[in-house]
Amino acid sequence: MPAAREDAASEYPVIDVGPLLSAGDPNEDVRFILARRREVGRALLAACERFGFFSIVCTIQKESIPWADVVDLLTLNTRDDLPDDFLWEYARHDRSEGCLIEGKDLTFAHVDAWFSQKQADKDAYAMTNGRGYQRIGENVTNGRRDQHEAIDFYRPCAVSDGGLRAPHPYIGPNDLNERVDRYAKGMTRIGKYILRALLGAIRKEYLHYRIADDFTEDILEDDIAGCPFWILRLINSPGCDSDGEKTSCGWHTDYGLLTFIHATHPGLQIEVSGKIIDVPHHPEHMVCNVGEMLQLFTDDSLKATRHRVVRKPSDENCARPRISIAFFYEPNYDAVISNRHLTDQSALESGYSSPREVRYADFLRQKVATNFAKVDEDPRA
Repeated sequence: MPAAREDAASEYPVIDVGPLLSAGDPNEDVRFILARRREVGRALLAACERFGFFSIVCTIQKESIPWADVVDLLTLNTRDDLPDDFLWEYARHDRSEGCLIEGKDLTFAHVDAWFSQKQADKDAYAMTNGRGYQRIGENVTNGRRDQHEAIDFYRPCAVSDGGLRAPHPYIGPNDLNERVDRYAKGMTRIGKYILRALLGAIRKEYLHYRIADDFTEDILEDDIAGCPFWILRLINSPGCDSDGEKTSCGWHTDYGLLTFIHATHPGLQIEVSGKIIDVPHHPEHMVCNVGEMLQLFTDDSLKATRHRVVRKPSDENCARPRISIAFFYEPNYDAVISNRHLTDQSALESGYSSPREVRYADFLRQKVATNFAKVDEDPRA
């Protein structure tokens, strides 16, 4: 365990990714638009190299756009190469004239409503092959039961293979599955745009990275993440009282490329250089972090940072449940991830770096099996 705790709120990065998500002012010189995107990419790279974590906001025409609306608007895009101008139009639209979006977004209220059901009703949708509902204590981290309940969704497949590839779980006669799919579509685009900007910045850092001759940003978007096997987790962490801290989720790293977390309350902590940092919470911020597959792809140049969620009596509204929506931007299910495309130059010269690769499906199955390992007592007792 880290021995020190540091308040790094003043140094923790908050990055405006609006330039990546909007086509920009149609009357502006495209060179200035592209320059701003490159600037965002450099900020993303600096944040990943130092913290492995950062928070993002979306500002269009000096207006901060709520993330629920950002995600919903991005589902309307007809192109994958560059964002359409829906966010630009939304920012300049007079909301009193009516909304531009359909209202099928996934919000904290929808998640809270589902978890507010009677326990017996939730238990009817218990997890099967990684998908579905888990009671408080059924998720295990480092051999300890986590103090949260959750519903896990993966990218739906029409036919089950008896494992993680399967249709969505049935979770009751409501439209939550539809909202999940819509949210995942929008978040997949956000993940793609952010990863493209990040890798574009890496390509400019030729002094620090050995880059393979066949490397382009398209490698991740086609062979590795052209059809990402995304995971979406809806989480309800009970509040705490004056008796002390409650660990909602223990120390861990995430599996995939990038993780995006939107939460109602604080509690997220990260470990950087042996110090614990409380990630500043803001309702308009979404937290993003590096996963283990991106660490492998960049030959450990970008690190998957250990983190946990703790409810503390000193936190504002500590007695209220913490609702969070976690979206995991993952590789293709059958993708083979290796470190051959990007290698840290100093590691290469010192002989530290050597070829490594993993099939993501095998890696994911092993991780999921560990997350729900059996322990002595029955959580339903």
